[in-house]
Amino acid sequence: MIKNEKNWETPECNLCGSKKYHVFLDNIKTWITKGRFRIVKCLSCNLTYLSPRPKKKYISNFYPPETYWGVNILKDTKGEDYELRDKVNRSIFKYIFSRKNNGFIIDLGAGTGLFLTKFKQMGWKVDGVELSEKACNYARKRYRINLKKRDFLDSKYKENSVDVITLIGCLEHLYKPKETLRKIVKVIKKDGILVISVPNIDSLGRIMFKKNWYALQPPTHLYHFSSETIIKILSLSEFKILTIDHSNLYQNFYVLFESMRLMFSPKFRNERRFDFKKLSKNKRDSGRNKSLRLETGKFLAKIIASVLLIFEVIFKKGEIITVYAKKA
Repeated sequence: MIKNEKNWETPECNLCGSKKYHVFLDNIKTWITKGRFRIVKCLSCNLTYLSPRPKKKYISNFYPPETYWGVNILKDTKGEDYELRDKVNRSIFKYIFSRKNNGFIIDLGAGTGLFLTKFKQMGWKVDGVELSEKACNYARKRYRINLKKRDFLDSKYKENSVDVITLIGCLEHLYKPKETLRKIVKVIKKDGILVISVPNIDSLGRIMFKKNWYALQPPTHLYHFSSETIIKILSLSEFKILTIDHSNLYQNFYVLFESMRLMFSPKFRNERRFDFKKLSKNKRDSGRNKSLRLETGKFLAKIIASVLLIFEVIFKKGEIITVYAKKA
């Protein structure tokens, strides 16, 4: 199942410390990484997490270095990155700017710094932490943003000094999410805003597609939160929930559509991991991708995903949940 077992570990629950769990999803395959993975659920607090998982010093081996949310850091994006930024984060920008005109923002897991560019353009003081050296270099060259290449737990910020702290698609990647939140509560201002955006393990898509749910993404997604467990971990970290938003239509649609591809596409079903470079050079594959059947499948998947979006908002079962919180 897993090669080099010495490079893997079996963690305890980060939320409550329990070592007792039941298997939630097993035999999970992904089209990015070789191997099969298992996700477990804590019997005490219901937190869901990857187990076994790569030890921290080996996790970088599983991250593709060239892209971050569709931004290819190996070529000029010609402004498409800014369009993507606004599509993905429209509701987050609206929430923050309706409450704060300016201030100091820190983005954790900042990637290429693309998210922070919006605030820089608005005159904010911006900062971010990111472990990828390539991403930090790109942020500096492309956006003139100097990210800190380090773990937030190793960073030094003054207490009560930050207006907004964001973790957009970050918390699920952290080895110590609770410890990170407990440090955040010290540096954020009393009237500051914490924004966390994570995949929702209780989403309609996860219930439907089970281990084919796109947002599982083992082994880089170490934890899987629901509204219940995100409330618990924030409460333990002395935060108060302001609101939980299930209506990020762009990301919800993306996760649903990719989940359908994983479940129904013959290529994904027969070979969950493939070489994209090889795929692009394969003329027969290129022909298949243009086939009527494939295009029909894509069209139907988009229709189904669009319909599911309506129910996700109504029943609060979004693929991605965005949580807004402040100090308790």
